Amino acid sequence: PSLAAAEWARLQQRFGGLMAGRDRVIQVSNQSSGTWYRLRASGFADRADARRLCAALQAENTDCIAVVVN
Repeated sequence: PSLAAAEWARLQQRFGGLMAGRDRVIQVSNQSSGTWYRLRASGFADRADARRLCAALQAENTDCIAVVVN
């Protein structure tokens, strides 16, 4: 979780305007290969809003996948 939190801080520093108003979510995923921590952003108006953020991050060579979480 500390690496995910550090990555969030790095993204906020690098993409401050794009990350404004987004909340950090760190999700724990226990897999047979070990424990993974997914870093997610929340606080989007809709799916299109999330896709716009991902497109902007990807244009700067940063991985991003827009997902819907129920």
